Amino acid sequence: MLTWVANGTNICREIYILFIEYYDLRKTSDIFQLLSHPVRLQILDELRKREACVCHLQALTGRPQAYISQQLRILREADLVVDEKEGQNVYYHLHDDLVKDVLDQTLGTAEGPHHYRIAIARFVPGKKRKNFNGLYAENHI
Repeated sequence: MLTWVANGTNICREIYILFIEYYDLRKTSDIFQLLSHPVRLQILDELRKREACVCHLQALTGRPQAYISQQLRILREADLVVDEKEGQNVYYHLHDDLVKDVLDQTLGTAEGPHHYRIAIARFVPGKKRKNFNGLYAENHI
């Protein structure tokens, strides 16, 4: 059995590696749980393109300011986004490239077509919704 000496304590190398792997899997699991919320996903998708303030995200999502602020608080606490204050405005951007890479793999690149927009348009059968071109259309599955 290989052991490491860290701070005067013997640590089994295999246990240490399992701990690191578990931590990475746990963090990845937490990120996917955060991404499972459609509005948070939409916010993160916008923030991977450019930094944005709450008013911009509010206009983008069509949700109230308090709701957007609540979702941003959750993302901030998870260390996925960072806020920077400029005068009276607070701008948000991604903390690092990990979330951007996950979004690029699942939704496509920020510059390319987005798979979720097609899925959203087909989400509610028989209900008229405004599509992404601003036109009303009946949804079909």
